Amino acid sequence: MNNCSYFDLLAYLGVEEAHPGGFELTKKMLGAVRIASGMSVLEVGCGTGKTAGYIYEQYKCDVSAIEPNSEMFAKAQRKFHQLQLPIKLFNAQAENLPFQDSRFDIIISESVTAFCYIPAALKEYTRVLKKDGVLLAIEMTKEKQLQKEEEKEICQLYNIPNILTEEEWRMSFARAGFSKYKVLLRQTIAETTPHNGETMLNHPIPSHLWNVWSTHQHITEKYREVLGHRVFICKK
Repeated sequence: MNNCSYFDLLAYLGVEEAHPGGFELTKKMLGAVRIASGMSVLEVGCGTGKTAGYIYEQYKCDVSAIEPNSEMFAKAQRKFHQLQLPIKLFNAQAENLPFQDSRFDIIISESVTAFCYIPAALKEYTRVLKKDGVLLAIEMTKEKQLQKEEEKEICQLYNIPNILTEEEWRMSFARAGFSKYKVLLRQTIAETTPHNGETMLNHPIPSHLWNVWSTHQHITEKYREVLGHRVFICKK
C-alpha cells in the first residue's frame, strides 16, 4: 500500500458523513442529551464542519472544533467563513487538546476516537469536560475477537494499533475517569444502511488513492458481520 491514508481519501473527496449511520444518526445522538444555548460544545475531528455547523445553527451554543487533517481543516474553515458561523476552529489532535481544564459541557466524536491513541484521547476529554460533562461518541467496535492476521489487515488500512470490543471501550472510559456509560445503539456493518459509498464513487478517485478506496471496500465487505459501531453516551 502507498503512504496515502484512508483520511487522505476522505479529505480529497470532501466526505462529510464518513461515520456509520450518517447524519441521521448524528441527529439522533444529539437528541439523546440536553443541549442549550448557554453550553460549550467541542467536536473532535470535525472534518468539513457539517456537524459543528449544525450544532451552532440548531442550538446557538458556544461551539469549538478541532481537525488534524490540513485539507479537511481548510474545508471546514471555508465553510464556517462562508456561512458566517462563529465556530472556533483549531488544527489540533485529540490526544493534545488546546483548551483549559473543565472547558466544555459536551464533547462529540464521530468515528474519530477509535483512530486515535485511545487512552490519551479519552484522558484529554475528561480533562477538558466540566463536572457532569458528557461525551457523545460513534465509534468502530469489533463484535468478537479477531485472529491476529485479521486484525492486522484492518489496522494497517486505518493506521491504528487495535480495535476495541464494547467491553474494552467500557473499560477504557472508566480508566479515563468517566463515571457513567450507556450504549444508545449497537450495529454491525451488515446492519448499517449505506450512506456515503455512492458519494465517493460519484467523484473521480486518483490512482494514488484508488488502492486505499478498494482496500476499504474489501475490508468492509469481508468483515461486515464482525465490525460494527456503538453510539456511546458517557458522563464525567
